[in-house]
Amino acid sequence: QSSFWIKTVHEFGLTWVLFPALLVIVNDTMAYAFGILMGKHKLLPRLSPKKTVEGFVGAAFSTMAVAAPLLNSMLTKSGDAAKGALGEGSVTTH
Repeated sequence: QSSFWIKTVHEFGLTWVLFPALLVIVNDTMAYAFGILMGKHKLLPRLSPKKTVEGFVGAAFSTMAVAAPLLNSMLTKSGDAAKGALGEGSVTTH
């Protein structure tokens, strides 16, 4: 397990490990916030009684709204490491 993460960080940079983790945090936080503030309709009551449609939809839109600016910010701050992670110059063809 740890060798996978070390290889991933080494090959692609820390940005590509942190980015999905941060999106999960945003999604969970916003699902909770929207569900508490506006939740009226149960999503799947037998599976998870407190989840709401409003929480699900609010989290989805919030995560999409945060994803592009967050990635742009992370790539801008990581500088040249981002170029390698995006594949620029790292793939050779014969």
